[in-house]
Amino acid sequence: MFQALEASGVTLMADSQYSAATRVQVLLEYLHERDTELEEVAEMKRLKIEQCVQLCQLHNDANQVITHPSDPNCKLTRSCYLSCVLPKG
Repeated sequence: MFQALEASGVTLMADSQYSAATRVQVLLEYLHERDTELEEVAEMKRLKIEQCVQLCQLHNDANQVITHPSDPNCKLTRSCYLSCVLPKG
């Protein structure tokens, strides 16, 4: 653990110049910063996963419309879907 902390830029201030309370405070600040960084990364990953789920739902909906255009439960017909999705040109 000592090496991991030093590699991250945290010094343990092991000499007698610093009190135990000061050392604990520095470590708590470091842990708080890391916690904040990890929360930000977790939020970005959560958003990415949410977008992937939405994309999969869109893909499934599109496949349903394309493969079952005569289904009365489909809100779009095949021609309407294709005209909306395919570029005009």
